[in-house]
Amino acid sequence: MTRFNVWTMAALGVLFWLLGAMFIRYVPVFDAADGMLALVYAATIPVVWVSVRLAAIVARLEAAQIGNGILVATAAALTLDGLALAWMPGVYSVIGAAVPLGSAWLLWGAAWFALFAVLASHSRA
Repeated sequence: MTRFNVWTMAALGVLFWLLGAMFIRYVPVFDAADGMLALVYAATIPVVWVSVRLAAIVARLEAAQIGNGILVATAAALTLDGLALAWMPGVYSVIGAAVPLGSAWLLWGAAWFALFAVLASHSRA
């Protein structure tokens, strides 16, 4: 991967983290575990698939680079998650119950990013 690829994917990871954090904070789905939470989990799967494809285009990744590129983006996002959850959980919500539910959703999304990165790498190689 070139420096452009790495920096672009790191920036996209920061953007994905910011979007996820704002989603948790401003969409009142994570206030309680109910049916809407299940819908958010289900909707996350196609959103992540599209995000992997778009990130590969934006960063100009070749098929063999998609796995590494998404790993860079996911590492950037998870690093920010870890820091924010430890020292600034209010970034995610002022409602205490929303933070663990939102955190679980973030891990769910990161796992799908990893899976789809591998699949995308192999499907275009």
